[in-house]
Amino acid sequence: MSLVPKIRFKEFKGNWVDKKLDGIAMINPPTKKRIPDGFFYIDLECVEKGILKHSKYIQKNDAPSRAQRILESNDILFQMVRPYQKNNLFFNNGSNYVASTGYAQLRTKECAQFLYQLLHTNSFVDQVLLRCTGTSYPAINTSDLSTIPIHIPTLAEQKKIANFLTTIDDKLEALKEKEKLLKEYKQGVVEKIFNQEIRFKKDDGSNFTKWEETELSNIAKIYQSKTISQSQFVSNGLYLVYGANGVIGRYNQYNHEQKQVIVSCRGSCGNVHFTRYKSWITGNAMVINMDETLQCEKKFIYYQLSNTNFNYLITGSGQPQITSNIKNHKVFIPTLEEQQKIASFLTTIDEKIALLTSQIENTENYKQGLLQQMFI
Repeated sequence: MSLVPKIRFKEFKGNWVDKKLDGIAMINPPTKKRIPDGFFYIDLECVEKGILKHSKYIQKNDAPSRAQRILESNDILFQMVRPYQKNNLFFNNGSNYVASTGYAQLRTKECAQFLYQLLHTNSFVDQVLLRCTGTSYPAINTSDLSTIPIHIPTLAEQKKIANFLTTIDDKLEALKEKEKLLKEYKQGVVEKIFNQEIRFKKDDGSNFTKWEETELSNIAKIYQSKTISQSQFVSNGLYLVYGANGVIGRYNQYNHEQKQVIVSCRGSCGNVHFTRYKSWITGNAMVINMDETLQCEKKFIYYQLSNTNFNYLITGSGQPQITSNIKNHKVFIPTLEEQQKIASFLTTIDEKIALLTSQIENTENYKQGLLQQMFI
């Protein structure tokens, strides 16, 4: 059997070597160090897709019993519960960190970054899942993890692969940080716009008139449409179906030709979405169909409602819902020209966010393809 990856740097030849995971890495290595009196604690909620989102500084006496993994630089944390999420971490944050026993701690004399990348290949994760127990929270134990077969090249080739893939990871992290900051900026500016702390001006530099308060029913027809069941969805249907959580499927018919503002009104109440042309809107969302004769910009109302807390309208406990009382909800309406300026400004930000999201998805797919072809 030829142990050669599909994609390989041209300077390397020969077969990769068969190993088991514990043949190249110590799993939960013993340590003579004592858990410090105070430390940064990493539990399963702290890591997402290779990024340490946060860690909490705690005192030893207040630490949970799972705080046992004393970390060193270049250690790898492998998520033992629901490993298909791939929320693993290459640790290089320095000293004074302790991780939860929900992770397996891997330490290798091979290239640690290479091993970290290998743990994210579909072939490795599939092997992990075969050894997992449990359904809702599938988990693998250390003994089974240690026996998983892997293939590795020479140390020089490991380093070359690791450096290449780490460069892609750095690009991904930078894109995600840009997306995060832009979303935070948008949230801040939306709040200031609809608190009227920021006002737009006319093209000639003069001020717009004061915003007028009115009830939602005065500017829109508010109703719920016919609900269709998921069994009626068509996987490659021509039109999107919108429900309480936004897009929930596809269908070969539509019940709204124009774009609409909708507010989820059953279950997960209060989410606001802006639909596409020709879509099916189910009865789990309240349609806020703008009366164009009253000169209201739909996208402006969408952004204003998106900045609204609808909790005060939610009734019921077993099945929370928003009823037709949403018609009495108060909105503030500036002139049509100012509405259009606000909608255009916020739409531009949304388009930039969407571009970053697309770049992130494309880069993640590109890397995933490389992982499957640069490893065996």
